[in-house]
Amino acid sequence: MSRPRSISTLARFAAEFVVIVIGVLAALAADGWREDRIDLAAEAEFLARLRGDLQADTAELAETQRRIAMKYAVLTSLSQDRLDPDDVDPTRLAADLAAATTWTWNFQTVHDVTFQELRSSGNLNLIRDAELRAQLSSYYSAYTNMAATVDAREPDFNALTYRLIPRQPPIAGVDGSDFDFTAGALSERQIDFLLSPEHLDQLQMEATAELNFSRYSWARAGQLGRLAARVLTQLNAYASR
Repeated sequence: MSRPRSISTLARFAAEFVVIVIGVLAALAADGWREDRIDLAAEAEFLARLRGDLQADTAELAETQRRIAMKYAVLTSLSQDRLDPDDVDPTRLAADLAAATTWTWNFQTVHDVTFQELRSSGNLNLIRDAELRAQLSSYYSAYTNMAATVDAREPDFNALTYRLIPRQPPIAGVDGSDFDFTAGALSERQIDFLLSPEHLDQLQMEATAELNFSRYSWARAGQLGRLAARVLTQLNAYASR
């Protein structure tokens, strides 16, 4: 008579165990679902921030290329023919030299706060697309290397023109005033200083070096801009899934 009761007790314990296990598994599944939802929300937020960063970089790299192109056009004319003191118009030369220094080889700081936050916190894997993560890392590394290369260069041409040409500082709140560097008419002393054969030869030599670096920097800014655009396209495609 005791055997059936033992079987009944075991069956009850087994049923209770199954209920407990199912409850635990359900709780774990619910926790996992909640964590997944939290991770998805965090990923969406970071993707939106990265999108804004890449859009800002793309616009600034395009502006950098525009400024280098302005610089390049003037440097080309300065480096072509030997500057003869008897033929040079000092006012025109001063204007050309001022225009050639509209960009001083300081790349805009890359917008990488979001990416660095993801990497330093160990949350980069929140972005589930491994290829997108790799593209982001490649882009930010390339931008940092480019900026370091430019910043390490000593701009002899700019330093020389600042010695020779008086400057008008930018006017706060006036758009484009940073392009207007010539502070009024040149004095006779400044003209004599500028048109001395020694200074003209030095200007032409430095203009040629600046021209070569302009070619390199314009091309690199374009490469970075195209890379940023590709990563942005990939990011948008992934975010829209």
